[in-house]
Amino acid sequence: MTSIKMKLTDSLLKQVPEEINRINDTEVSEFYAHVGNLTSEQSRKYTFYLYYRFGGRDGIQRRYAIGKGDRLTTSDARKKAIRLKGRISLGEDVFLTKQQQNTAVYQAKVEPDIALLSKEFMDIYVRKVAEKSIPMSSRHSSAGWKRSNVSFVCR
Repeated sequence: MTSIKMKLTDSLLKQVPEEINRINDTEVSEFYAHVGNLTSEQSRKYTFYLYYRFGGRDGIQRRYAIGKGDRLTTSDARKKAIRLKGRISLGEDVFLTKQQQNTAVYQAKVEPDIALLSKEFMDIYVRKVAEKSIPMSSRHSSAGWKRSNVSFVCR
């Protein structure tokens, strides 16, 4: 497992030898591509990363996944890395920001809201009670009972 330092391009990533698994970019420092193993189609998948320290020399080391090579071109990943480095220089921990956003999206999908809960309550419990209850008019006459059955069926 070897790493090399070259300018990252799409054509370079398509013809990486098997023994190389990391290519550091020469244009943007700490921006690199991690190249995976050979697949059954004789191609290799790769992911773009940005390595950075947050909090100075003794700060936290982060490895921010920018995106996968099948969804992102090398030039787009490089531009995104430059924007991320700008945000980091302004004091933002972009890894932590991404993690918080992902948590918020997950919670929004998992936690039901009041409207959904009330609709579920109406669908399950109120209709069951309405279907089981016998109308007041049907308690006294058999003709009323037949009419109420028709009204329940027609709903």
